[in-house]
Amino acid sequence: MKKTVMGLVLLLTFSSTSHAVPTLQIGVPGASPGSYAPYVNSSNPNETDTAITTGNIIVVGGVQAQNAVHLGGAYGGRDWSTAVNGTTPAAFDSHGALLLITYSADALASSSLKISTDGGNSYHSSDVAYSSLFFPNEHSPLHDGTVSGYAYFDIGNFGFAGTVANFADPGESPANGELKEILLQFTGINWAHFDVMALETKETGNQEIRTTWNFENNPGSHDVTWHPNTPVPEPGTVTLVGLGLAGLALYKRRNRK
Repeated sequence: MKKTVMGLVLLLTFSSTSHAVPTLQIGVPGASPGSYAPYVNSSNPNETDTAITTGNIIVVGGVQAQNAVHLGGAYGGRDWSTAVNGTTPAAFDSHGALLLITYSADALASSSLKISTDGGNSYHSSDVAYSSLFFPNEHSPLHDGTVSGYAYFDIGNFGFAGTVANFADPGESPANGELKEILLQFTGINWAHFDVMALETKETGNQEIRTTWNFENNPGSHDVTWHPNTPVPEPGTVTLVGLGLAGLALYKRRNRK
């Protein structure tokens, strides 16, 4: 009996650990309310466990982990530079959670990256900068030969009053946290890859960096790759299609006679 009870406890413990909602996730809204686009194993640039979108809305989820009292940026007089598990650029201090973007553009002079977290009333251009300390592990888009630059955006702190589902499996039990809707406005961008990093403050006051790329105890690399919409056909292509449809209609009319 003791062995059975112990086995059940271990099973429940394993299940709750393996299916826990990740501390940070980036997703794409699905076709139905509460659903999210699937994460795929390959994309361009080369990246795994990423959702693909051509739209202008992505969603970031942050949840309250065990013994955590804050998720975002500075808290209790401490900031990014005081995190116990990593060193970040000094520019990160005084910011909240950060949306990190790796992007490709044909001409930087004619491209722009803009983002909004306030419903789109005011778009804020990015602070564009690069440091290898953004991504302290081997991160695939960094090695893509078409990368033009890197950007980060302050998306603030996460509250714990709401609930957040596991984007990869919405059927799992949600966790306390907050969803942030991010609106994108890009010009001249070939592709963009998104990650998130935030400071998690524990009851003890210790702060640790959490990310969406499996840096520190964050199961699942749930991130997003953006590509522009399918190009509009050339005028000549549209004309040929129109002539083909007209010919088909004429053929059907003659057959009916």
